[in-house]
Amino acid sequence: MEIELGFQGSLIKHIENKYAMSVASIKTPPQGMSTLTSKCYSGCMAEDKKFIVRCRAVILHEGKLLVVKHPHDTSFAALPGGHLEWGEDVKECMRREVVEELGIEPQIGSLLYVNTFLDGEHIQPIEFFFEVTNGGEYVGCERLARTHAHELAEILWVSPGDAVKILPEKFARDFQEGLIAAHEVRYIKG
Repeated sequence: MEIELGFQGSLIKHIENKYAMSVASIKTPPQGMSTLTSKCYSGCMAEDKKFIVRCRAVILHEGKLLVVKHPHDTSFAALPGGHLEWGEDVKECMRREVVEELGIEPQIGSLLYVNTFLDGEHIQPIEFFFEVTNGGEYVGCERLARTHAHELAEILWVSPGDAVKILPEKFARDFQEGLIAAHEVRYIKG
């Protein structure tokens, strides 16, 4: 099954220019399909390799960052969020994932980061990190009824100096150095 990623052309072109090495081997797909699809049209990439699109929420309040730990591996914390479903755009995905996991409607602000990395030999996630501007509303959200609470082992508010491993590491360093709220999209390749 082919899944076209539904982004605005200018954003895709911007990402492709920044990640030319990552997407350079993708051949032009059939007419009407995005150059980034879940199945790569490349002679040098196996058919079973795919991109996964995820959205992550950057929720700050009084200098602290909301992070979550997942039941499958509690050795690190990550930003809340999840994968894009068929027919969604990235902001719709961000809204749905935050409501499911945290139980509060987000006010979605700027796109802050685009992250890409290899997850094993066959999957390359592309993650969009959006700021959520109503961070104070999330204090105590772990006590709310949440439809996908089972997906989280823990919800934490961390300060920049706390000894909590946050992934991706580049994002964690930016948080520690107070650089998250920059006025440009940052690209991570980790």
